[in-house]
Amino acid sequence: MAYADRCATQIKGWLNTCSNTHSQDCNGLGSSILPKRLIFFNDNPSTEHLVTVDELKERPQYVALSYCWGREQNFKTEAHNLREMEQCIPYDQLPKTLRDVFLMVRKLGFRYLWIDALCILQDPTGDEWRTEAGKMGDAYANASLVISATASPSVHYGLFADMREDYTDEQKTEFHRIMRTCRTMTQSEWHGPIKDTHPLLCRAWAFQERLLARRTVHFTNMELIWECMGDRWCECSDESLTGGLTGKINNLNCALRECRVDPDPAKARLMWRECVKSFSKRDLTMLNDRLFAIAGIASYIRGADPTAYHNQYHYGLWKDFLPWDLLWYCDQTSSLREAKSRGPSYSWSSVDCGVEWPTCDHLGSDVKFSQAISTGTCIEFKPEDHASEQEGRLCKVAAVETCGVTITSRIARVLISGSHIQPMQGQSWTVKSAKGENEQTLPFYPDIVLSGSNDRQEIETYYYIEIAGIKVHSSVREMGLIVRKYRLHGSDCDMPVYERVGIAGDISCSAKGSKQSWFTGGEVQKIILV
Repeated sequence: MAYADRCATQIKGWLNTCSNTHSQDCNGLGSSILPKRLIFFNDNPSTEHLVTVDELKERPQYVALSYCWGREQNFKTEAHNLREMEQCIPYDQLPKTLRDVFLMVRKLGFRYLWIDALCILQDPTGDEWRTEAGKMGDAYANASLVISATASPSVHYGLFADMREDYTDEQKTEFHRIMRTCRTMTQSEWHGPIKDTHPLLCRAWAFQERLLARRTVHFTNMELIWECMGDRWCECSDESLTGGLTGKINNLNCALRECRVDPDPAKARLMWRECVKSFSKRDLTMLNDRLFAIAGIASYIRGADPTAYHNQYHYGLWKDFLPWDLLWYCDQTSSLREAKSRGPSYSWSSVDCGVEWPTCDHLGSDVKFSQAISTGTCIEFKPEDHASEQEGRLCKVAAVETCGVTITSRIARVLISGSHIQPMQGQSWTVKSAKGENEQTLPFYPDIVLSGSNDRQEIETYYYIEIAGIKVHSSVREMGLIVRKYRLHGSDCDMPVYERVGIAGDISCSAKGSKQSWFTGGEVQKIILV
């Protein structure tokens, strides 16, 4: 109890400072959409109950909980107990994390709380679940405060982790580094200390909860961490250990807000890919939720244009951002699967690992965010930007809802070389023209494990579809998709149909020196990618 009181005092101080000194980014409304239900706290403990937001006289100020369910979240609101929950939520039956949050909400003086398991009818086949789950991003964006059970691996672990006093300065520094920069780490780094000590950071659903929140307080096993649009604070406030954590804004959150109020498409493109890069490295219990768990950010990011989400969003890609959105590639520190368990193959949602986009470091400040969002900038520029050096080539792409994307581009058969079933970290596969006219190769980054032996690689036929061929400074950059033929059952398509298995090309434009185009052949074709 003493620790809970100490936490409440610290959070109240931070909340008061934020409310009185920060801008509308912290104090304004996240969106106009509110959740259907909230948990109401009156003056008598253990009498909390569900209320319908539409029946409230004023717009409620509420706390939202971000947490790991774990594999045994048995206490939830369902059709059979909804009436009971509207009368009184049985506090003694709540899992430990929820009991701790109820206690903290009372100590902070709030009257309303939102928890998905209690405020949404948990029937994934029902209309309410689909509607309210689709509004979860708004639930966190509108909360006055988000409490994050960052150190709790399940709902039974509790909010107040066991605090240790024996951390070394090196461990404290690493802790602050993770809290500040974990989104930019490789896939392999997520499956070690981060997953052990900060399990919520590794959960895909929690990504948009943290990103969309105006204010978040993290309960960790070391100390409390505060994040808002105007500042970032920790209890220790020791700059020698934090590495600059205290007094630094959460750039990714701020960049997202900037995107929403500024309709500049260039910002939206960079922001979306930066979000996907970080989100894709996180874990999902239900792998088919991959697109659903980031839908809140997809709709929020194009908020300045309310029709964009419905008209332009296509399986995790944006039609008006093509063809560049197609150039994602798998983090090669990941364990790739032997086949894609869901389609379409050209979408990053078809794989279960972290993804990246080609980057460059030479773009001018006029095409970068005012908020720095990554060490590299996703490569994207128009062919005419380099017309004086060499005419650039971009393929023509159109998204087709019924059967995939239609691409008009140069396509040619290629050979894949590699001595392993899957490239080892630090090694790479390559592709070269099957005609043998040019022995230069391009690096190849597969989406899947292609085969169990090199014999099959000689039998399987792969093709390179050029997406971009552009001269950057003195270097020629080639980027395209590696595909193989696909039989589209039950269709009368008169165009060739292919599925994507990877990307080939120079994924970084920071290299110096001259390089001639390796891919001079290939005829222009119109194909369908599924």
